[in-house]
Amino acid sequence: MESISTFEDNLKLYQKNLDNDKFSSLRSDALNKTISLGIPTRRTETYKYTNLKNSLESNIELKSFTDSNVKSSDFKNDKFHNLYCLNGKFFGDLENLEISKLTDESTEIIAQNKDALTEDFLYNVNESTINTGHHFKFSKNFTSQKPIIVHNIIDTTDAGLYNIHNTFKVETGAKVEVLETYQTINNTNVFCNFASSVVVDENANFLHVHHQDFNHTASFANNIRAQVSRNSNYESFTTNIGSSLTRNNIHIDLNGEGALCTASGIYTLAETQHCDINSRINHNAPHTDSHQLYKGIMSEKSRGVFTGLIRVNKDAQLITSQQLNRNLILNKGAQANSRPQLEIFADDVKCAHGSTTGQLSEQELFYFESRGIRPEKAKMMLARAFTYDVLLKINNKFIREYIQIEVTDKFESKAFGNKDD
Repeated sequence: MESISTFEDNLKLYQKNLDNDKFSSLRSDALNKTISLGIPTRRTETYKYTNLKNSLESNIELKSFTDSNVKSSDFKNDKFHNLYCLNGKFFGDLENLEISKLTDESTEIIAQNKDALTEDFLYNVNESTINTGHHFKFSKNFTSQKPIIVHNIIDTTDAGLYNIHNTFKVETGAKVEVLETYQTINNTNVFCNFASSVVVDENANFLHVHHQDFNHTASFANNIRAQVSRNSNYESFTTNIGSSLTRNNIHIDLNGEGALCTASGIYTLAETQHCDINSRINHNAPHTDSHQLYKGIMSEKSRGVFTGLIRVNKDAQLITSQQLNRNLILNKGAQANSRPQLEIFADDVKCAHGSTTGQLSEQELFYFESRGIRPEKAKMMLARAFTYDVLLKINNKFIREYIQIEVTDKFESKAFGNKDD
């Protein structure tokens, strides 16, 4: 109990030192909620398999970022429009895209998402300290010849809990493709708790990809909340290959007829890495569609957790929803926990969910070995093939190729040593 009270005291002190501004009321309400919830334990249903206590105890003090001397241009990728967020400070510009520090419109976007993740501890911690972050506004009928990449770079050796909250407004008719990457410069024990609040207006399309590659002593959380309007499409894709502890909260509300969302992702884990995906999609209107596909590959003593909930509310007739989680276990010491769930309060719907967990097929391995391919090489090839169908969910080829290289090359290096014949 001492660590919990210490954490509460740190939250209150951090909030007290912030300016009295447009977020004061939000922060105060979230602080009360955070204290009410308390640090999750195994008795907390949504954190049943994830222990935050150790990560928070080693990062018990809430911190603000200091300046960094890292050159953002070193991360430039010519296939994208490059934007940079270095220790919470933003660099870069793109025509027709309005980027600013959190604005009055940000409070409106957060308010529109007010019913999302209200019972999640990490999200409430983020909102109770909301101060650092940016507002991205994609104006009506926005288009871009190249996808946008936002390099979220963390450069600090100072352990602590850091929070960043970004808001996204996608106006009517806009077509937006954004890849956000998350990486640390130093091997330091930090806990970074990100949040994205999104509003997608009518007839708009937003492809939103998050790729996390923190060092293996850091912890990472990402809270994604999206409101999707009539005839709009929100595509969320998350990949996690780094950090010791990862928690992704994804909450999407389909609020208008014709609204569509896709929530997909990959987590590739080795050593003692732990990744927890918590996904929820609410069908709040008729004639809405949702599709979820999450895949995990676990090796050594790692653990992957997936909890997915599809909720179909009373008036959401004639909807279609599919949810699937598949896990591949490469070693006896690795673990996977999967909990797909449905809550249906309408009677004219098409919903399906499922989960599979297994090891590589002995027959497939024998087939490769009989043709002179070493066992480790065969395992690597089969693991790579396991990821292909979920990668194809990313329609933009530049983003898909970027993610494919990151996921396959780096995972194969740590799980197999990237050994060639």
